[in-house]
Amino acid sequence: MSKLQSLMEKISPNGVTYDALGNIARVSKDRIHSNDINANNYVGVDNLLPDKQGKINSSYPPNSGNFTKYNENDILIGNIRPYLKKIWKADGTGGASGDVLVLRITTQDITPDYLYYVLSSDNFFSYNMRHAKGGKMPRGSKDAILKYLLPIPPLPIQKEIVRILDTFTELRAELRAELRARKTQYEYYRDLIMNLNNNTDIAWTSLGDVCIQTSNINWKNVKNTEYQYIDLTSVDRYTHSINNTSIISNTNAPSRAQKIVYLNDIIFGTTRPTLKRYCVITKNYDGQICSTGFSVLRANTKIILPKFIYYVIGTTKFNDYIEQQQQGTAYPAISDSEIK
Repeated sequence: MSKLQSLMEKISPNGVTYDALGNIARVSKDRIHSNDINANNYVGVDNLLPDKQGKINSSYPPNSGNFTKYNENDILIGNIRPYLKKIWKADGTGGASGDVLVLRITTQDITPDYLYYVLSSDNFFSYNMRHAKGGKMPRGSKDAILKYLLPIPPLPIQKEIVRILDTFTELRAELRAELRARKTQYEYYRDLIMNLNNNTDIAWTSLGDVCIQTSNINWKNVKNTEYQYIDLTSVDRYTHSINNTSIISNTNAPSRAQKIVYLNDIIFGTTRPTLKRYCVITKNYDGQICSTGFSVLRANTKIILPKFIYYVIGTTKFNDYIEQQQQGTAYPAISDSEIK
């Protein structure tokens, strides 16, 4: 940090200039055919990771059509639900969906790494959300994004900022790697503990037989009441918790907002079920509404603990089952009855 301060005093003693993003970068209008796209180089909002964690390979790369082309060092931003903070600096060439904004630098006054860090900031994502449009599924405004003002220090200062932030990024990556290792260890012992196949004293039954009936909301009878709406993108597939909801009422409830959930219910996403979008309903979501894209598992607490169901559906054995039972290719799904 002392080196950065020295550089500022030496190179830019009067501060730095600011400019609109649209004056230093443009939105890519280049196109790429699906023949040149694969699981590794296709970027959609589904395989961009939240909280600035980059991307993973796509589970469902397109097999027809044309898509936005990105090149190495382009900055890709998930333009649906900006608060998820999905961003990635491209390390090669590929294609992106229409819900991903591809930004390409048009000047030599700024480096790709510096621009990536600027656009990774909470300030940028807060700005993006303030100008986003839509309630249930807010979408970033391209016009507003291109008007975003950012500091443009001299290149030596940019490089020093990047060097410092790279150091912290590496440390963060090491911590995440450690967490992943612990998660793998946890999953191994969870599966080991939950493997009760050889225990002859344990009765086996279907999941549905240990759950009780759930109910749907009747919107015609509801007036002047707001609910938190939990849809498939509300559930974090890594932490198995609810990260965000939208507020709905009888005037704007989407057609899939039907199921009432209560404390200790388990919900499991039935669309693309191998993404493992499931969680326990906590107190702050008691009595709220979830999408019909979830199977709601309400434990009969006389014979089973809700958390026991939660751990069962997290096992490798359950995941193998849903892989076998899901139907469809582009958007595979499993029915509520098959879950139960």
